[in-house]
Amino acid sequence: MQLSATGNIALALCVALIFSLVFALVGRLASGQENGKIAAFVSDGAVATGTITKKYIDDVRPTAGGVWVYWLDFTFKSADGALHTASENVANTIWARYAVRDPVAVTYVRSKPEWYYIPGDAPTAESAGRSDGTSTIGIYGAALSLFGLFALFFLKHTANA
Repeated sequence: MQLSATGNIALALCVALIFSLVFALVGRLASGQENGKIAAFVSDGAVATGTITKKYIDDVRPTAGGVWVYWLDFTFKSADGALHTASENVANTIWARYAVRDPVAVTYVRSKPEWYYIPGDAPTAESAGRSDGTSTIGIYGAALSLFGLFALFFLKHTANA
């Protein structure tokens, strides 16, 4: 069965609506998490001296010109004496600062040591703002898709009247 032109437009608008709502939701959740992390680092943050255990580069698209992703692996002990192993995707400028076995200052949240960062890689209001931007784009996309669906519905029913 083949859809009519109106059916194809309605289908495209419904798909756009679904993707827009997903963008809006994911952006809002990511922004909330970033803002939560920033607040947690301020209220419950601690700094430990860690050690770089490995550094490497992943070539994630070798056939399309290459996109390099820089990784630092490190360990640190939290205030309670627990040893934590972490792996962080970092900017190439941060990656270049360290060698294996170098010390690194690790800022972490005492109550959630899985939330951590190293110098130069702290969560910022700017990163939360980018997530808010994604959410805003999703909201606008959803509104436009809904407007298109209502217009299509209205046009379809006025043509049949």
